[in-house]
Amino acid sequence: MAIDIKALEDSVQAILEPVVQTIDAAAILIIEPNNGIVPSTSYASMKTFPLSKTGFSIVGDVDDNGDIPVRAEYDITFQFSSFGPNSKNIISNLSFAITDNIIIHESLTSINLFQFDSPIITDIPVFENTNWEERNQSTISFHYAHEELVHVSLIEQVTIDGLYRDIADNIVLQTSQTINAP
Repeated sequence: MAIDIKALEDSVQAILEPVVQTIDAAAILIIEPNNGIVPSTSYASMKTFPLSKTGFSIVGDVDDNGDIPVRAEYDITFQFSSFGPNSKNIISNLSFAITDNIIIHESLTSINLFQFDSPIITDIPVFENTNWEERNQSTISFHYAHEELVHVSLIEQVTIDGLYRDIADNIVLQTSQTINAP
């Protein structure tokens, strides 16, 4: 099964960037890795960790077109980091929106993301003799349900050949039967 992680990230970004902008209208949500210019205002970044499959794939019935629905469930984790003067408020709002805002919750559910843990907000330490910038982080995990149609080839005809030999009585029987698809 092929999962388009980039499309999933783009969907999450489209849902959550307005939350970032409620704190700072000029703020943006960047998908990592980002090799672009660091924004001059507060901003947040989103890092996606690799998917891990949880359980078996569920396979449906083949339809008249030869397609079969296959559903698999995964755990996926997003790490949100924020930088700048509104950093703590941005991460707090993101975490709150994901867990308690019904509109955000329904939007994430519509792309098959189901939040299952409580985010923990942490401050990112700053080393001595560096430029200080407020930094905060939150990691949130989701169950992700992925379903796609997989085309299976149709067997039009099966031929069964059989051969029976009875060595004691020197008997040889040979048969062949062809079965056509209904």
